[in-house]
Amino acid sequence: MISAVPQSEQALVTSIQYGFRSTGSTMGVSLASALMQYILRGNLDSNFDALKHFKLPDGWTAEMVKAAKLQALESPGYAFGDGIPTVIHNAIVSSYSTACHGVFLFLIVTGLASLICIYFTEENDLDKTE
Repeated sequence: MISAVPQSEQALVTSIQYGFRSTGSTMGVSLASALMQYILRGNLDSNFDALKHFKLPDGWTAEMVKAAKLQALESPGYAFGDGIPTVIHNAIVSSYSTACHGVFLFLIVTGLASLICIYFTEENDLDKTE
């Protein structure tokens, strides 16, 4: 982009390029985070709903399971805390795994889209001033 404009406008185009790059980075991180939360919430809901068909772990009530789901949304490390039953641990880890795979798929798709766009980018030589 910088090499496609006259030298008198290169400073302006450079600042525009940095602006677009910063905006794109911010939007990419925001979209990936939103996608992660969306997939995670859906998987936690379905995994914890499936736990209703199983016998609750010793000493655990339905309210404790609901609190565990909310706590898992706050922190992935909750699954590895003391006293967390294996079935709840597996439900949380499985949900995070699926959400991470979804985000990685999003990154692969956006990376491929970027690669395709770069292929059509024209390269120009910069003017040399002596």
